Amino acid sequence: MRVHVWMTSAFGGATLGPLLVAGALLSGCAGEEGTPLPNWKLVTEDGKSVDVTLPAHVAELVPRDKPYHLKAKIEIPPAMRGGPLSLTIAHLPAVIELHENGRFITPLEPEPKGAYRTAGAHAWTLTPTNEASIDVDLAVDHRWMGSARLDSLPRLSRYGREERTFLLRKTVTDFGTMLALGILPTLFVAYSVLFFRFRRRVAHGWFAMQTAMATFYALFTLGFTARALGRYDLLPFALSQGMFPVASIYWAHAVFEAGPLPRAIRGLAILFAVLAPLSLFPYDYRPVALSLVPLNMITVLYLA
Repeated sequence: MRVHVWMTSAFGGATLGPLLVAGALLSGCAGEEGTPLPNWKLVTEDGKSVDVTLPAHVAELVPRDKPYHLKAKIEIPPAMRGGPLSLTIAHLPAVIELHENGRFITPLEPEPKGAYRTAGAHAWTLTPTNEASIDVDLAVDHRWMGSARLDSLPRLSRYGREERTFLLRKTVTDFGTMLALGILPTLFVAYSVLFFRFRRRVAHGWFAMQTAMATFYALFTLGFTARALGRYDLLPFALSQGMFPVASIYWAHAVFEAGPLPRAIRGLAILFAVLAPLSLFPYDYRPVALSLVPLNMITVLYLA
């Protein structure tokens, strides 16, 4: 059993550890650049408008299953005039279209067609101008709760370094997730085979379940499940997030032969399984999210 724990920890540390360190260094060294744009006018399809200051959550202000617009007249600093400009949003998991002075602007990376959300990062190259200001219209397709959470400020900058920083961060994030997709399914197959070959080694079965859930999380993060399942991907996502800590506890019990689990742990797992279908209501899955908090806290305290 100790060999099993050591091999699992060593393999994970050797493969994912350097990537996590690189990501942390990149985030720390490549600070946010450009001019933050916090002030916008939110306009809905029925003509209602309200001034909003980002970051903000606007779910109560916008109708469901319809796009809303974030409009602003952006002042161009003299140092930025005459050259190409960039507009970036670090994270907003929604399909977005940008119009500059009424003209559609093609994004740096194409937005997925037919999907209800994206992975979250957006960037556009604006037309060079000598004007003191430009009119910007961000059309956000509101299809789930995440598309109304405006936690990342749009940023305006000169074309060049900001794009390189933005694309570098996105590449590291996507590469890390793709690397996980290369490792986790392999671990799932290996430990599943071991479990079905040696049924008494229950820990292998629980570890295989953890890798399956982590694989789905990676696919969800990259937006693959949104394109394949639509908003129905929220149900397996909620189940995987809730059952992962439960599987972790069962795995630890099996590895260290700690005996039967407390009934409270089983009760929380059953409660979460009952609440998980509420995630099919994409605009309000707070009951699922709130049930995850005590489940994860208990898991951390229990394993500690």
